Amino acid sequence: MADLEKDIQLAKELIAKEKWQEATDILMPLYEEGELLNSSEGHWGVVPLIKSLRKLQRSQDALGIARKVAASNNKLSSPNGLLKSIIYGLAAWCVWDIEFKNSSSEGPNLDGCQRIRKTLEQVEADLSKNPSPYVLSALETAKKLNGVGRFKDAISVLDVLSPEKLDTDHFKTSDGKSLPSSRERWFIQLSKSYDKTEDWNSLLEICNRGVADDAISERWKYFLQHRLGKAYRHLGNLDEAFKILHMITRRRLEWWALHDLAIVKWEQGDHDGAIKYSCIALLETQIDDLVKNVLLDLAVWVLNQDKFDAGSEFASNVRSCIQLIWESNEWPVKEKLKKQLEKLPGDETSKKMSLEEVKKEIRKSVFKMLNKIDPPIAGSVKGILPNGKSMFLQREGKQDVFARIPKGLKLKVGDPITFRLFPSYDQKRKENSDAAIHIRLMK
Repeated sequence: MADLEKDIQLAKELIAKEKWQEATDILMPLYEEGELLNSSEGHWGVVPLIKSLRKLQRSQDALGIARKVAASNNKLSSPNGLLKSIIYGLAAWCVWDIEFKNSSSEGPNLDGCQRIRKTLEQVEADLSKNPSPYVLSALETAKKLNGVGRFKDAISVLDVLSPEKLDTDHFKTSDGKSLPSSRERWFIQLSKSYDKTEDWNSLLEICNRGVADDAISERWKYFLQHRLGKAYRHLGNLDEAFKILHMITRRRLEWWALHDLAIVKWEQGDHDGAIKYSCIALLETQIDDLVKNVLLDLAVWVLNQDKFDAGSEFASNVRSCIQLIWESNEWPVKEKLKKQLEKLPGDETSKKMSLEEVKKEIRKSVFKMLNKIDPPIAGSVKGILPNGKSMFLQREGKQDVFARIPKGLKLKVGDPITFRLFPSYDQKRKENSDAAIHIRLMK
């Protein structure tokens, strides 16, 4: 017995020096001869053996050993079942290695995730413990399940976790990009699942929790606040929905947030406001399949307004644009989209145009409609900051406006320009302000 304890201690010392193979060479024969299975001292020797095998990329062998040890003695003689918890915990990590870390599968692995969960539940382990193989597998699996539309399955793997126990550390990639913490990932993926399943009450509750959590960064709170606004809208509280969506678009212009803000304005009866925000949304991004719903909503709204002479032409171009995008990607047109397109007029002229030509016409129409609802302001460049990226604009009888210089636009002090004001937020002064957008050099 003394020799067994001495061998185990030597293996531990080798592991401390990261000499995984040498430690395995000592412990594996002891395991194969049964010495590690027949005594409580030997059971503790299994722990460094499993750890070494994992480091040697032999997690399948390590898992087999962990399962055999667990089956050989359900109590795993140890005060308070500590050794049993450790063995099952290591078994869960082995499953993580096999099913996730070393797997080449690109799809969601719900079965693997559930195997890790069941392994840990056998010793009533805290699934949210940091670090936890279940947390890692659940977050990865939920993201992939959401990506393929299995939203209820995503909820099933996430709602057993306690967000207050998840880590809040941010890691950076080799190119300096900051990754969300485990807690942030939990809130983002679960809120997405509730959004897609239209469980508005659950979405409201989870987003409020995330927004109130000081450990969630402002970057990720933006997404939660956006979904919070959607939840309030669907629950009939349009005023609260507008308040939240208007607040986040002040901080950052995102087309999808502007689109939801536009829907709120339409439902409130402010049709000009709805069209205005939709137009700005489209001017903040590229015309592609992602903005399909913005285009469709705007086309329907414009057709209901007499003030737009070219409303029918715009709607026809939207119809052609979406059809051309779907054709170019060889996507099947689903029944819902087919019915939406059939509500829009068709036009022979737009049918003859290429996709790029149609997109160009749509952007022209969007600018015209926006200019009618919210006419641009005339002013001039007062000063350009030393960084060459920002400037101040002046207008008669009004306060100067700070603005970013649009990419590709060459300006100098005194140049006459037109621009539009949009509610913004001054990060330095921590107060609401206005920002200049759609800056154009007057000809």
